[in-house]
Amino acid sequence: MQLTGLILLCVFLSAGLTGWALQRFGFRSGKWLSLLNGMVARLAAGVLLTLTAVRAVQRGGVWFGALAVAMGALALGLFTVVWLLAWGLLKYGTDD
Repeated sequence: MQLTGLILLCVFLSAGLTGWALQRFGFRSGKWLSLLNGMVARLAAGVLLTLTAVRAVQRGGVWFGALAVAMGALALGLFTVVWLLAWGLLKYGTDD
């Protein structure tokens, strides 16, 4: 799991830096790459929060139940943000 997280971190950082560099030099695809990188990073964080909530529920107890509710709410918020970003990107595109 730690190796997977490290690989994902490297992918997100390299995609973000590539998007920034392309955007800096005037390529239109840089904006798309940066936006998609941000959306995928938020999606990965939502999945991580969901998995943490499931582990907290399996552990049992009042405090772990409260932690699961909080993590679930944060994950739901992140999934909502990703959905809104995707909707706005498809409807309006990037700001050219």
